[in-house]
Amino acid sequence: MAALVRATMTSIMPSTALTYEELAARTGMSLASARRLVHRRKWRKAKGNDGRAVVQVPDDFLEHHQGKHRDDRDGGHHDVPSGSHNGANAFANPSAMMADIMARLAAAQDDVVGMARKLGAADNEIAALRAQIDEVRGARDDARVERDRWAAQAEQLVTTVDPLKSTIEVLKAALDAEKGRLSELRDERDRWRTAATVRRSWWPWRRSA
Repeated sequence: MAALVRATMTSIMPSTALTYEELAARTGMSLASARRLVHRRKWRKAKGNDGRAVVQVPDDFLEHHQGKHRDDRDGGHHDVPSGSHNGANAFANPSAMMADIMARLAAAQDDVVGMARKLGAADNEIAALRAQIDEVRGARDDARVERDRWAAQAEQLVTTVDPLKSTIEVLKAALDAEKGRLSELRDERDRWRTAATVRRSWWPWRRSA
């Protein structure tokens, strides 16, 4: 965002198209320093008619550094503003001025198109992220519904199992009691069977006597 604002401000501020060599000569710095300066300031670059790189250097930067360089070189006796000569040359050559204006407009148009493309890509990315968020939220809601359903079934089973346990305990106790009664009945049956067998064996012997 900061780079975008800087590029927009640069396109609005008045500037002068200079090659790296001209920038170095105007500011009194080396060619390498001029290249580093352009890269650091991120000034707009284009190709001139001769194929060489042309940089849009803000006029306020040129006025500040060019004036200081002339004062250091000539002893500070120049009272004429540094940009007046360039302005006269620009008005003396309307074709060059128009070409410079057209170059600035083209660069500004390219910046606007680039910004529109970036905004469009950002909108698409935001829409994709929103779709993913909606999908995750839907899956989360489905999981909650499934969890609640299983929780309800578990509670229902608990309420059903507890009475069943009590019933099973009662039935076990009743079964144990019936087993005890059955054992008693079997014992009683065996006693009566034994008694009947003894009486049959004794009664015929008494009659024969």
